[in-house]
Amino acid sequence: MESLNDWFAIAGQICLVATGITALTGTTSANKYINIVKYVLNLLAGNVNKNKNEDRK
Repeated sequence: MESLNDWFAIAGQICLVATGITALTGTTSANKYINIVKYVLNLLAGNVNKNKNEDRK
């Protein structure tokens, strides 16, 4: 059971880091590969539907 608790702790930390990164970056980039990384980070952070990142104006 401790192993399962460890996995939940790791999953929470991954979500926390992904949320921090996506909150500080814009939604899109000119680089195709950066956009793929941002898309994956948004999925890990739980940014779906109407939850958007900060866009630079």
